Amino acid sequence: MRRAAVWGLGAMGSSIARLAAERRVAEITAALDVSPSKVGRTLDQVAGPPCPRVPVDHADQAPESLRKAGVELVFLATSSYLRDVAPQILTALESGSSVVTIAEEMIYPWAADPALADRIHRVAVKVGRGVLGIGVNPGYVMDLLPLVFSGPCRRVDKVKVFRCNDLSPYGPAVLRSQGVGLDPEEFED
Repeated sequence: MRRAAVWGLGAMGSSIARLAAERRVAEITAALDVSPSKVGRTLDQVAGPPCPRVPVDHADQAPESLRKAGVELVFLATSSYLRDVAPQILTALESGSSVVTIAEEMIYPWAADPALADRIHRVAVKVGRGVLGIGVNPGYVMDLLPLVFSGPCRRVDKVKVFRCNDLSPYGPAVLRSQGVGLDPEEFED
């Protein structure tokens, strides 16, 4: 079983940690966050059972934490944006880990910033590790899933996808990205 770290223990990262532990897809040997309320506690205390009792280190300690825990795979759940996750991805790669991230812009990072996407690609190739962007939207629910469902169709004239989600479990970053608290002009921008 691959040794993994969960980096970012908000609602999504904590859910990923619980699911990975429950399904035994990886052995979680490290956890990282920036919140003072989480750092210094253990993953099972922060994310809940069945997470293992591994310490939650500050994200500034990522290179040492990942190496010390023998991490081969990082589940990255810190931001939706390439510019925010790129330094974290590069740190994980340079520490010898592959990365799976929920950052939506990592579905196709060249659309957000071609130079930064090329840099991540070059580092991944150099260290022989992979990076996978697997956001729910865009990505799976509103892009891939409709495409797959249209596969058996001879002709598709229109695809319409609606999204309705409960944002109550999420923190300020997700709320901002969804426009909560913005006036209409700010939302349109």
